[in-house]
This record gives sequence, structure tokens and C-alpha cells, in this order.
Amino acid sequence: MRRLWFWRAPVALLPMVTSGDMARVSALVQREPSAVTVIGPGGSPSWSPSGTKLAYWTDDGLIVREMATGQHMAFGSLPPAQGHAPVWLPDESGLLVVSFGTVKTTKYTDHEVTSYQDMNLFLADLGTAKARSLSDFADESSVGRVSVSPDGKVAVLEGPKLGGPYMSETVKGRTNADHSITWTEVSVPYTGLWLIRLDTAERELLMRDENAMEFSPQVLPDGKRILFERRTRHLSPRLSDERPDTNIALYDTANRRMRLLTRADRALDPKLAPDGRTVAFVRAIWPPDLWLIDTEDGRMGQVDGGKRALIVSWTLNWTPDSRYVLFQSEGDICAVSRTGRGPFHLTSGLQMPELYGRGFSVHPDGKRIAYGTANGNVAVAELDWSAVPGYEPGTP
Repeated sequence: MRRLWFWRAPVALLPMVTSGDMARVSALVQREPSAVTVIGPGGSPSWSPSGTKLAYWTDDGLIVREMATGQHMAFGSLPPAQGHAPVWLPDESGLLVVSFGTVKTTKYTDHEVTSYQDMNLFLADLGTAKARSLSDFADESSVGRVSVSPDGKVAVLEGPKLGGPYMSETVKGRTNADHSITWTEVSVPYTGLWLIRLDTAERELLMRDENAMEFSPQVLPDGKRILFERRTRHLSPRLSDERPDTNIALYDTANRRMRLLTRADRALDPKLAPDGRTVAFVRAIWPPDLWLIDTEDGRMGQVDGGKRALIVSWTLNWTPDSRYVLFQSEGDICAVSRTGRGPFHLTSGLQMPELYGRGFSVHPDGKRIAYGTANGNVAVAELDWSAVPGYEPGTP
């Protein structure tokens, strides 16, 4: 599991919803429950680029399912890494997955415990039905999200920097005799962006600044620029006083330069539109606000429609035509147009769990999603676009 999950989901640290906050939520029209097809046990699903296959994790490993026939391929050698959705290669010949290289079982008198170690990046090859490792980071390292270039030749992985630790403070607990809080320093490894060639597994660390962390990479359609989040060192002696700045940035692999899109901000969970021109993200306030920023000219603005919904920040997504931002809100899916219209409620009665890192995958036709249910299944739900005036997925 990621060591920094609580940083990347600051909403979880903020106060619970009050009656005043509820004014932000649009009144839900009474609707029939959405049409849902349960696929089977599992989680963290991902549609293939053609929409004909669905990959997801089960307790037995990675599953790749042909949706038309129900036939599937299993990669049992890859232990499940729930919360890390598989990433398809553009030609659908394989998937990039974050998984564990070592499985250890410790036997006790009356039970046994299985532990997973050495989290790394793997390539699951559908042609050979085998998986091979693309990285070899040590067990104590932090390995996270991965993105692939449009030509399928290079991956960008969130992995550990090989250098000084990122120092922070945290509450150890009320351990003193007078029940006062005891603070202790903890060392958290930096994470950086690694460029990995998929044919040779050669890798290169892109930025070596030890006063910042880079994570959540997304390769732009031009294949040359990488969108990511950048977090700087704490400036406050106490974690409870001030969080570090988190900004959105672009890295150009051609000239090896970084450009900040936001500054001195708390910009979180950016999601790049398929056209590569616009990024949706939220600000770390309560309730979180939805913002858009242009990757070319840097223009940024708040989306009016996002003010009227309780957004689960890490579930931000886009329609394939880049016209609507989708997100989870109160257990269902909502949409807001990039021009500010909405929110429009596209599902009803899904009761999707709010588990950090576990969002949903949008089908290439824009008419359905795959998601993990509260009871541990993978399901497909139809999106009802009838309430959105003048819009039909897949039409100009």
C-alpha cells in the first residue's frame, strides 16, 4: 500500500459534511435505479481502448475478460494491488500493472499470515499470458501510478527517488503520562518520475530535486510532455499547522524542463482530458471545488457546476470527447460540462464506496462505466445522458 495515501486524499482529514454544506448538493430527482451488470468478484477495473475487454484485480490476481464471450485470461503470478487500476497499452497487446514481486507466508500454530513485498511495475503480455518485471525497487520504496506513451514504447512511473528522505512530522499518539500528544519525526521517501523503456526496461529518473516530490504522471497525447503533481517540503514545524504546497506541473522530455501550471496552491488529483488540452482538478478546501486549467496557455478557472455537488476528488474522469468532467458524488456519477453546466446526475442507486484510489473506468463509447461495488464485485453501469440537453456521447 502507498505510504502517502493521507496526503493525496486531504478531504479525508477535513470536517464531516454539515447541514450548511448540503446546500451545494443539487436536489436529486426521483429516478429509477441505473441498469447494472455484475461481472464478478474483483475491483479496480479498466476498459481496453476498444472497449471489448475489461481488466481488473481479484484475490487470485489480474483478470482480463472478453466482454462479448465472457472468456478470460488470468495472471495468477501477479498478486492483487487494489487501488492500482491496470493501464492498457494502446494496441491492447498487454497491460502495465503495479503489483508485488514477493509473497511470503508465515505459519503460526493456529493460523498463517501472507504478506506482499517488493511493489514494482510489471508488463502483463496477452500474447504469451506471462508477466515480466519492469522495475526492481526495494520493498520500503513507494511505487504508485503509471502512464504509457501514445506509441506504447515508454512508461512513466511514480517511483522512489534515490536520495535524501522527505522529512515530515506526524502524531505518534497520546502516550505521555498526562495524555498529551507526543510528536515524532518520521522519514518518508521521496517519490519521483521514472521514464522506463518497455522493450529493455531501461529507466531514467527525470527530476532529482530533493526538496520536492513528483507523482501521478499522465503522458499527453503529443508523447513529449508529462502532467504530474509536485509537492514541496513542509515549511511549518508542525504538520497540523500547515500542509505542503501541492501544484500541477508539466515536464517536457525534449528540453528537459518543468513548468508549473499552478503556484503556491493545494491543487489535487488532476485528470487530463483525452484531447490533452484541459486538466480538471480540485482545490484542497471543504467542500472541494472543481477547477479547469489549459495545458497550453495556463488559463485557469473554477467550474460553476462543481459548486453544487460534493465531489470525491480522486474519482475525476472525462468523457472520451473531452466535453464533460465525470466524478463520483454521494455514491453515484455526476457530470459537469467544461463550460460550467451541471451537475447532471447520470446514475441512481449505485451506492459506490468512497475508497481512496478506487475510482471508475469510462467505456470508450461514453455510455457506461465499470466500477468496484461496496460488496467487492466488479460491475458495469449504464450512464443516463437523457437529462443533459443537446448532448449524446459519440456525436460531434
